[in-house]
Amino acid sequence: MKLTPAQIKRLRKRAGLTQREAAVLVHVGLRGWQAWESPSELSTSRQMPEAYVELFCIKTKIPYPPKI
Repeated sequence: MKLTPAQIKRLRKRAGLTQREAAVLVHVGLRGWQAWESPSELSTSRQMPEAYVELFCIKTKIPYPPKI
C-alpha cells in the first residue's frame, strides 16, 4: 500500500507521535521520517517502504493496512 506524505502524517498524528518518536519507533533517522512526510513535489520526498508502514502499524496497534 503506497501512502502519500499527507497520509503518513495523518497516520503518525493518529498514533499521537512526533516525527522523532515515529522515527525511533521504526528504527530510522529523523530526516528519513521527514522525507516520507515531505510533499512529493520536493526533492527531499521519499516513498515510505511497505515494510515500514506495516511495522509502524504493528507497533502502534493500528490495523494493517491502515484505513486513512
